[in-house]
Amino acid sequence: MTLWKQLQNTVQDANERLISSMLDEDLLRTVQDLSAREGFSPDDMILILLDQAVKDRREMDRAHSGWESLSSREKQVTAYICTGLTS
Repeated sequence: MTLWKQLQNTVQDANERLISSMLDEDLLRTVQDLSAREGFSPDDMILILLDQAVKDRREMDRAHSGWESLSSREKQVTAYICTGLTS
């Protein structure tokens, strides 16, 4: 398994654990608290959060397509940089 794939798997596993550990009631309470703090109705806050999630996903898709355009060596060097190696 490549270093980049290991990094991707680690991030994906962390995201899945975070999502699965959050209960629906906690999520609803969080949205209600956030909407009150930000001055939006809960429905509007949900729309704002969904809009941001879609924008983030589009950005991830653009980044992924940029990643796919790199050569194998460019991917390897980028993965090393992401892990903190500089030489």
